[in-house]
Amino acid sequence: MAYYIIGTAGHVDHGKTSLIRAMTGVDADRLPEEKERGLTIDLGFSHIALPSGDYVGIIDVPGHEKFLKNLLSGIGTIDFALLVIDPGEGIMPQTREHLSILKLLGIKRGIPVLTKIDAVAEERIEEVEKEMGEFLKGSMFEGVPVRRVSSETGEGIHELIYTIDREIALVPPKRQDGIFRMTVDRTFLIQGSGLVVTGSILSGSAEVGDNLSLLPKGLKTRVRGIQMHNQIAKAAHAGQRVAINLTKINIDDIRRGDQLVTPGIMRGTRNIDVYLDVLSSAPNPLKNRSEISLHIGSDFVQGKVHLLDRDELNPGESGFAQLNLKAETVAFPYDLFILRAPSAIFTWGGGTVLDPYPTQHRRHDRKIIELLEIKKNRDFVSLLGLILKREPHRIYNMEELGSLSAISFEILNKTLREMTEQGKVTEVSQGRYADLEIYNKYSQRFIDVLRGFQEMEPHKKGRTLTELQKNLPELSEGFFRELLLKLKIASKIKEVGGLVSTIDFSPKLEEQMEEIRRGILQLMEDGIFSPPSMEEIAKKLGIDGKKFYPVVEFLKQTGEIVPLNEKVFYTRNRLEQAKMLIAGQIGKEGFVTPVQVKELLNASRKYVIPLLEYLDNTYFTLRQEDKRVLFRSKGEDREKKQEGK
Repeated sequence: MAYYIIGTAGHVDHGKTSLIRAMTGVDADRLPEEKERGLTIDLGFSHIALPSGDYVGIIDVPGHEKFLKNLLSGIGTIDFALLVIDPGEGIMPQTREHLSILKLLGIKRGIPVLTKIDAVAEERIEEVEKEMGEFLKGSMFEGVPVRRVSSETGEGIHELIYTIDREIALVPPKRQDGIFRMTVDRTFLIQGSGLVVTGSILSGSAEVGDNLSLLPKGLKTRVRGIQMHNQIAKAAHAGQRVAINLTKINIDDIRRGDQLVTPGIMRGTRNIDVYLDVLSSAPNPLKNRSEISLHIGSDFVQGKVHLLDRDELNPGESGFAQLNLKAETVAFPYDLFILRAPSAIFTWGGGTVLDPYPTQHRRHDRKIIELLEIKKNRDFVSLLGLILKREPHRIYNMEELGSLSAISFEILNKTLREMTEQGKVTEVSQGRYADLEIYNKYSQRFIDVLRGFQEMEPHKKGRTLTELQKNLPELSEGFFRELLLKLKIASKIKEVGGLVSTIDFSPKLEEQMEEIRRGILQLMEDGIFSPPSMEEIAKKLGIDGKKFYPVVEFLKQTGEIVPLNEKVFYTRNRLEQAKMLIAGQIGKEGFVTPVQVKELLNASRKYVIPLLEYLDNTYFTLRQEDKRVLFRSKGEDREKKQEGK
């Protein structure tokens, strides 16, 4: 199901609020000052059930130029516009400015409405309609029949509602998939419920119980409840105006202009790369380092504009720029915005967000301009390539790529498949992607680091993950883990006992180390079940510790010697012999004691106790008070019981 938001536009006192009241029965002027002065000051909200059965939200905006900031905090979220004109006054300055703003914000459809027709002669209405035909050329209203209405008598209201129903169905709906984004335009407290915020949902969906992030502050919150059109709802969807009851944050933490978003995707920003369009009606050029007021979503923030490819933009010209803001705001790729002069009362123009988190650029840098051109043209293959190369030591999931590129998930999937076929991208794991060239580079680097270790110390069976990560510091932990898994699946590396090596590697000793190995094993075998300690062996062989202990490590890794504890070692051969003798004794009597093991092995407690503890820990024996029996699994016990039956 598609959802839409309608917004009004037009000069002050041309009947916007009266029109909404005639259509919905709701007075959108909610402030006492508005009712007292008969003047809309802030945003007003309502909704209407269309003849098709669909509900649409309505935002009523102030027409007075003094309150244009409030208008911009609401009109930036609408899908469909009603351009309201009083035929008694005709086309006025704010009519022109509001139409320019609607164009800059990419509003594609709407209806021109002549109000107060009960108070004006037919000749005057026809004269204004003729003026409107010329005025609306090249806009979203061109060719759309003008609807005549009277909010006082109700004339034309039903016809207007039916026209809205027909025309709004032609508007492409907002994305229901992808991340959730909602602009906040009102906050208030309700006794027993707590904090409630209202706003327009730009994309995605949210349900009761969902965790959200409040940007730009990055605070965590949770959806306690949702209301839409005064009805309790389980979920909120793109294109709806809703009220959301939030937990974990205070009313002082949130303001108009903030956004509620899916956690972990985006953050606040004070620098934005943009493509600017200066209105042909702007009274003077927009110069480099000009002070500006940025209106984006429902937010308003001041800053400076840094033109990247020229020194000034004349009225009617366009160009690339970076906006440096005095406070954080929320911007997503391809968001549209309005720029106004901070002191003079006029709109300079607007534009498109190309990168919400840019580095600081040098002006007239050809590479930067080429990059921004790719983003502006929405060359999705090139754009995703740039994103994947931006932080080459990380892997991006689908949500991150969708957010950073502002591409729908259908197009994103299609583009990634195309890039994979072209050999530009690799799916490292399900739904997680990396640039193929970068991935291959670090795959080879991973293998090279391993081989380097293996050449330096061929006697070692492998390297720990900690050692490898230390030698690949440029890789994030996530990239490292994904690379490790992918290389194992591809049979390029192996991991045994926590040690990693290349798939074809087998540890080996140099000739001198091989002699030490034979000497160690011989002395241990000669000791039978009471072998000398490693310190004693090193002394007997006359080997320096630096040469001796690497061979000991090699023997441990290959399993030729087994540590019973830190001091006592058996050769694998002697350990197996000891196990056979102990098992034989248990087979005769049903158990064995430490004293019996001493006699069996002709060894002291120094060896017997570590041996028995090792056998217990490796589930060969089971201790029962001062005796040992053979360890049996529960399954084996069940089998024996069944055999007994």
